[in-house]
Amino acid sequence: MTKNIISTCIYCGCGCQLNYEVEGEKIIKVTPVASDPVSQGKPCIKGLALNELDNSDRLLFPMIRNGEKLEKTDWEKAEKFIYENIKDLEPKQIAFVGSGEFTNEDNFVLAKFARLVSRTNNIDCCARLCHGATTVSMRKMFGNAAMPDYIDDIAKSDLIITTGTNPPSNYPVAFNRIADAKKRGAKIVCIDIETSEMSDFSDIFINISFTEITTLYGGMIKKLIDSNTINKDRKTLEGFDKLHESVEKFNEDYVIEKCKIKKENFRKTIELIKEAKNITIMHGMGVTQHANGVNNISAILDLAILTNAKIIPMRGKINVQGSGDMGACRDWVPFGGSISEVKQTWHELLNDVPGHHLTKFAYSPEVKVMFVMGGNIAQSMPDLNLLYKELKNTFIIYINHHPSCTMDFANVVIPAPLLFENNGTITNAERRIIKVNPINDITEKILPSWKFLSNLAKMFGKEKEFSYKNANEIFEEIKKANPDYAALELEKIKNNTNNFANKEKSFERLLPIDNTNPERGAEDPDYPLLLTTQRSIHHFCTGELTRRNKRLLKFTPTAICEMNNADAEERGIRNGDKVEIGSLKDKVRATAKVAPTYKKGIITLPFHFEDTLVNKLFPIQLDPISKEPNLKAVWVNLKKV
Repeated sequence: MTKNIISTCIYCGCGCQLNYEVEGEKIIKVTPVASDPVSQGKPCIKGLALNELDNSDRLLFPMIRNGEKLEKTDWEKAEKFIYENIKDLEPKQIAFVGSGEFTNEDNFVLAKFARLVSRTNNIDCCARLCHGATTVSMRKMFGNAAMPDYIDDIAKSDLIITTGTNPPSNYPVAFNRIADAKKRGAKIVCIDIETSEMSDFSDIFINISFTEITTLYGGMIKKLIDSNTINKDRKTLEGFDKLHESVEKFNEDYVIEKCKIKKENFRKTIELIKEAKNITIMHGMGVTQHANGVNNISAILDLAILTNAKIIPMRGKINVQGSGDMGACRDWVPFGGSISEVKQTWHELLNDVPGHHLTKFAYSPEVKVMFVMGGNIAQSMPDLNLLYKELKNTFIIYINHHPSCTMDFANVVIPAPLLFENNGTITNAERRIIKVNPINDITEKILPSWKFLSNLAKMFGKEKEFSYKNANEIFEEIKKANPDYAALELEKIKNNTNNFANKEKSFERLLPIDNTNPERGAEDPDYPLLLTTQRSIHHFCTGELTRRNKRLLKFTPTAICEMNNADAEERGIRNGDKVEIGSLKDKVRATAKVAPTYKKGIITLPFHFEDTLVNKLFPIQLDPISKEPNLKAVWVNLKKV
């Protein structure tokens, strides 16, 4: 019998709803939902192709490693095995990784388990790798780490500035809003280090040097202040005088020379900003995944505050905002910091010793055990060879729905439902809470992760604290534990009404522009090309699902290394050749794609493919404030294989 069930997509931070036509546990067809407020009935190809997901190697039962092999076991034995290996650990010896692919309820119970059972604050999630700089900067400048505006604001804009993001490929649903705005007469400015679909679509493309984002924004702010076009109320904001002082050196000639941009494009952009009445500024991982990511984002937010612009930082995974909101980050404070509420609900005080970030604890020999839920750190982290040495010496509990590079290091494998097979909620990039409805009955065989973790917690004597009967009960506790969720009601969430967690800015604070950047290094003739990573419209993150999709794999079956024809000719490389890309850290191989439209001196690689582990090329180079790694710029050499 065929059923039609509306549930979420499982990919990006837009958080579209889709109609799944299901027979048993098999998806027959996926169609748009016309009433969906996010996709507006126009979701992207990745979501619509979910019926072609190959589940032949789906994880369906727990496994325990015996030597080189993972062997099937039952749930009770897996839980006992984990219990015996973690029961005597000190808090500093255990760490947890939450998931932007799992529900709020799963993440909340993981975070509660970490703090209440293991008594550790060593917990983080994939946000550390993609928008850690964004959340840190927004918390400092707004008092709230959530997007303050709405995806729908994009379509109402008369000027849209994108920096380090390629919405046509990465967020097609958000790009639909950009296209709508352009039809209404909006101007588009794209700022990036490489050409893209977004740069082709824009009215002005500022093709900038990768180390100079803050320099450019400092120059734009100086121009606006000097021309006396900043509203008086903006000049009274905290930090304005220090910001004004910090941009004095960013005169036009300095900016043009440092950024290596066209003066005409710089001046036209300033004029567009002056004329615009409704500005939207969007940014992505092209500016966050740097060793000065917080400086980049602070500069962008400074301009947004001064011009009253809407701010749209699109997030990577569908529930990465939610995973942080649920406590899957080291500095999350439950119950708004109320000690009495913690004691009343969780019955004991928590360990207040600060934990480490993912980019610290994953490489630390001090950490003996790590829970990795719904992520693939063995592909997504920098300096993978160093990481692998540590993972081999760490007891890994891998909780996921499909195999990945991380499962190769797992001591215990715990199967999990795919997002749309679960029951609960997610929080999209704009902090919209969306109901997740199970499209099949697989949770009768595979425990939801919150249920598995609750069972494990009970082995530590925490029956009362983890006695949830269903996801709804967990959500009611979430509303108490995170005050930003307190006003939400599940019935209204189901009906797409009044379903936003608190997005309000607590204040607006300007910060000085700092354009120091540790990524500026001395030129090395042995590594003359800059490599940057990118995303394919046909794949998502580390590719566990999209590489198992026949339709998507047909479009992009392998990693493509894009390069300028002059760079290729110098090395005797032609379209379709196999090439080797090397950095000081390692070498990887890919297939060449050559075109004059790509920027000379820059090559690009996607990070979706297990056979081209591009992050092996990146050293560990962290932003000092957010601890987000540089995953966007590394000097390499290139040769034909």
